[in-house]
Amino acid sequence: MEGAFTFFANKWMVRRKNGDELGCVKMSFTFLSKKFHYFKDGKKFTITSPAFSKAYSITNDSNREIATFQRTNSYFESANYELKNMSSNLLAEELISIIMGVNAFQKNVSAAGAAT
Repeated sequence: MEGAFTFFANKWMVRRKNGDELGCVKMSFTFLSKKFHYFKDGKKFTITSPAFSKAYSITNDSNREIATFQRTNSYFESANYELKNMSSNLLAEELISIIMGVNAFQKNVSAAGAAT
């Protein structure tokens, strides 16, 4: 699995090594929380976290929690996350790529805030 931002779009694409697209992560703007969506095969998964929390929850269309992840290190170290996968629909490798996308969005937001 691999993930990368698309050119001139605010999407993180999740792909297999052979280049086949599995889905994409998009950031949603919310007040006092962090929210992302992962789109795959016509399904929407929601990734949420309270504003100052390092813990995230991934829910499916039925609002059932299918995975959780939490940042486990300090601010000045490279990002490390603990993942708990309770889903048969999303592979652990796919979830890792999703987490990489969420982390990349967070870094972009932090960098934009620091630049102003």
